[in-house]
Amino acid sequence: MILPSWLDDPSLQSVWQRLRAPLERGARTTRLVGLDRPTRHALSGVLERPVTGDTTLALADLDAILRRRAGIALVDVVEACVGPLRDRAAERVARLAPIELLAGVDSAWAQRVRVSGILTRVPDPVALVQQAIAVRAQLPGATRLRTELAASVVGDAHALDDGRPLAAVVLRGLVHVVPGTAAGRRAVWQDVGVLADTVSTTVLTLGLRPTADGARERALRAAAEVGDPVHITPWSLRRMQPALGPGDVLVVENPAVLEAFAGRYGGRVPVVCTSGWPAQVAVDLLRGLGAPLRYHGDFDWRGVEICSWLQTHAGVVPWRMTERDYRAAPGGGPLQGRPVPTPWEPSLADAMAERGEAVHEEQVVESLLDGWAG
Repeated sequence: MILPSWLDDPSLQSVWQRLRAPLERGARTTRLVGLDRPTRHALSGVLERPVTGDTTLALADLDAILRRRAGIALVDVVEACVGPLRDRAAERVARLAPIELLAGVDSAWAQRVRVSGILTRVPDPVALVQQAIAVRAQLPGATRLRTELAASVVGDAHALDDGRPLAAVVLRGLVHVVPGTAAGRRAVWQDVGVLADTVSTTVLTLGLRPTADGARERALRAAAEVGDPVHITPWSLRRMQPALGPGDVLVVENPAVLEAFAGRYGGRVPVVCTSGWPAQVAVDLLRGLGAPLRYHGDFDWRGVEICSWLQTHAGVVPWRMTERDYRAAPGGGPLQGRPVPTPWEPSLADAMAERGEAVHEEQVVESLLDGWAG
């Protein structure tokens, strides 16, 4: 924009610069102090009145003068001289929008997120908050991996990884104070049924004899020959072909059961142990074995939930996990946690709720050892 010379006067540059902040914040007036003589003289020409010292400007009046005399708005003059103005009112509305969105769900959550400053460090805070609300709406729920939850709700399996903005916002909706350690944050997720998987996770195995002839496959066969359990890492699994020959594979929940099979059978029975809720490496291994999978776990709510989850995600078939098996076993303490269905035998969940006792896998290990042989 080309300004008239009486507006483009260098003596007025400091005036236009001083008007930036009042215009950005939507002020009605501003006071100019300490103006030098050339500036006062130039400003007098603009205002059509003498300016002999400090002066207060009504910005609407100045805008009207400029429009009348030059057909140019005050904002346009200032932007032509000092650069684009920020719309601070709009910025404030935009800044408050995600917080107000959160407050509509949980005002305490909104306050914790606001003071954290997380939303000031992301390009689209409204979208982030919308995702966080969608994730939190799923919690607590059926136990699942954190990557699975993120992929299903957000479309990015790593959106809830530790340190990501979405994880930080969701955590503040789950607890008043977010733990300062990764282990503490994993515990928060676990309390609402979300399990973190890490690259350091391994899966415990026994008696696996892959048919491929790579170095890792040969190492597994050698361990099976002498009955040694083997921990398989994600690193190793990605670099092997784990497919087995004919025969069923036993999948158990507890390492003590795998140890008992090693003690009786050496490496003659192929066993995979999930060590509780299966990490992704365990699921990947089970999917890659290419063999029938028989699963046994604890008769508690977490144990039968694992069984159901592995049915869906790895194709296991429950083994000795019937209502009859449960009723025949000695009790191992009160059932804890949230009841879940047992789709392979619905009456099992009813029997567990009625009896109210857990049966841990270790309590029935002898019958498992005998049953596999039979």
